[in-house]
Amino acid sequence: MGKNIKLYLDWKATYTRRAYQNYGNWLIKLEKYAGKNIDDVGVGDIIGFRNWLENNNYQPKSIELSMIIVKNYFKFWRLNGKNCLSPDLIRVKKTVANSYQPISFEEYCLLMACIEINDFWDFQKLIIIRLLFETGVRVSELCDINITDIYPEKMNTTIRTKKTIRMRTIFWSVETHVLLREFLIQRKKINATPSLFVGRKGRTKPTKRLTTRSVQRIIKDLSVRAGIEKKITPHSFRHGKAHRILDLGGNPKDVQAILGHCDPSSSFTYMQWNDKEFEKRAKLFLQ
Repeated sequence: MGKNIKLYLDWKATYTRRAYQNYGNWLIKLEKYAGKNIDDVGVGDIIGFRNWLENNNYQPKSIELSMIIVKNYFKFWRLNGKNCLSPDLIRVKKTVANSYQPISFEEYCLLMACIEINDFWDFQKLIIIRLLFETGVRVSELCDINITDIYPEKMNTTIRTKKTIRMRTIFWSVETHVLLREFLIQRKKINATPSLFVGRKGRTKPTKRLTTRSVQRIIKDLSVRAGIEKKITPHSFRHGKAHRILDLGGNPKDVQAILGHCDPSSSFTYMQWNDKEFEKRAKLFLQ
């Protein structure tokens, strides 16, 4: 990693700790592709880098993100007086965002039915799925929860919202709380790290903290075992929570408060109708 990239990432990490790794991955790719100092990188190098990403089958949203990161990187150094490529010459092609299908209550039940509690790791899967479905928490926020955030007498905890760094409270059911208290007893025997959920290396060796990628694998594996053809991701639970709130008589303001949206329009984004829901809603207005 070149010194210019490291200095930029150190600055970026002062207000978003995950940026160091996420931004670094893309900037290092650009550095290796171009093989030049930032002063010598031109428009042709940026275009070539984008084409290289496309030819190596990177997803459109990943390429869009990489171009945003590269543009911000050059903007940073231009503002610091470096004679490098103008960020205005780095074009970011907009792509269509992934349409996350919400998980339904029936699909949630199918996933739960696939979890047989044979050991600690199965128990952890159960707690993860229950918390994702009941709280609508982001997967990164779930992985950041620590043991000390869970209180025996409280069926809620306060987390830091990833996008806005604001604090918000998430709530879960009595049944989940009973299981969570039992899980804590087993969890504290695994290792002394502060994280509520831990990963594992191999079959049994625990790691310090469960990663978001591991949660994705858990959900994918359970979906296959449950025979669910629809693609279920951790974010599907967040969409599912929004739909569940509406199904139980809630409104967009409830969705905004429970999911921790600052912008009310974000709450409507999570209420994308699937075909069945759309048909049901459309027929309401035929009379």
